[in-house]
Amino acid sequence: MLNLIRNCLLVGTFFLISGVASSATIRIEIDEGVVVKVPVAVVPFGQIPDEILGGLDYSLNDVIRNDLERSGLFDPVQPSLFLSSPTKSEDIDFNDWRLIQVDYLLIGTVELQDGQYRVVSRLYDVLGQQQIFGVQYEVGESQVRQTMHRIANKVYESIITGRKSSFHTQILYTTTAQTNANSLIHRLYYSDYDGHNPQQVLESNYPIFSPTWSSDSSQIAYSLLEPDRSRIYVQTLATGAREVIAEFEGHNRAPSWSPDGNMLAFTLSRDGNSDIYILDLRTRKLRQLTKNTQIDTEASWSPDGEHIIFTSNRGKNAQIYRKSLDLDSRSERVTVVGKSNSGARYHPSENKLALITSESNSSRVAIYDLDLNELNVVSSTYIDDSINYSPHGDMLIYVVEGQDRHLRIVSPDGSTQSRIAVKGGVVKQVSWETNQ
Repeated sequence: MLNLIRNCLLVGTFFLISGVASSATIRIEIDEGVVVKVPVAVVPFGQIPDEILGGLDYSLNDVIRNDLERSGLFDPVQPSLFLSSPTKSEDIDFNDWRLIQVDYLLIGTVELQDGQYRVVSRLYDVLGQQQIFGVQYEVGESQVRQTMHRIANKVYESIITGRKSSFHTQILYTTTAQTNANSLIHRLYYSDYDGHNPQQVLESNYPIFSPTWSSDSSQIAYSLLEPDRSRIYVQTLATGAREVIAEFEGHNRAPSWSPDGNMLAFTLSRDGNSDIYILDLRTRKLRQLTKNTQIDTEASWSPDGEHIIFTSNRGKNAQIYRKSLDLDSRSERVTVVGKSNSGARYHPSENKLALITSESNSSRVAIYDLDLNELNVVSSTYIDDSINYSPHGDMLIYVVEGQDRHLRIVSPDGSTQSRIAVKGGVVKQVSWETNQ
């Protein structure tokens, strides 16, 4: 995450509270197949100052509850079923939670002391009647919401073995809005992954396409469709400074940052046909990676940076192809199932792709298993676009097209889907930061 932004968002101290139970008996292994969601109770935090409650348009506990639910691995119990609402360990009666079949119990308090907000939270194994963890944060008022994401992270990673969550990460998204002069204004924002705390990066009279994060999240790249040609810009988030990286003859589109941050792959039509090129950001040397009479576009890097996947219609319909950085290597077709597949993105650690699969009148989010050559549709919507994995692969985000165009997050098994509200107009494209 961008250090400067993170320091502004979460300034404070963190303490591990004693009394943590052994995790050997309570952590859960997630394997292939049907996932049984873990019942967890998030009790309303106690002693929340009135000035926090009055100034927020959300419940602090809803932040944690929504995070856990979006992962598709947890089943947060509705507060209306609670038989009690403890905020401290001495107030817990574990029988109350066993009766409503809760496996894990999260409690906490928020207190204002000397101008800082002290957030204390503890997670309990209900069956074992043991504390799993206790944490304490001291933060400023503007960081309380981010602290709820951190607590959700802690819950997720304490219960689900060997996995990390992406609750405390950010997205980029573009919007289009109509002005009073009946013209269009285009904007680029970054925000928390759930759409809160939006920060405007750019406002332009020209369309903004394909925003993408650098590997350390300190910079972004995007394509701007200006009157004479499209250009690719790189912008530093901390300062707002930006520069043109690619303005070659033809269309300069769809940038994608390499995992090491040293290169950009993008689509260029300088010779009249769209192919994939790679620009070394250190030397500004440009290399043509693909050369084909058909359209090659939507480049994306493998997690190890060894090859590029891209969309090409060199067959009858659009499919995903792969090519190593060796210019003498051949492109190979990756997707062999599905009438048409496009916009693929690698899972951060598994041999899977998230992509848009199209057939008849639908274009839907799907997961393609590269080992099994299996395609699994996970969205319940029918015209989808701009799919991205979260940094840890625990969620996917995409744009739902149509009259009610919006952002949506879906769990990798498709069992949990939620709409994400954003500001600035009608959302067009989205990108999740790539490294955490």
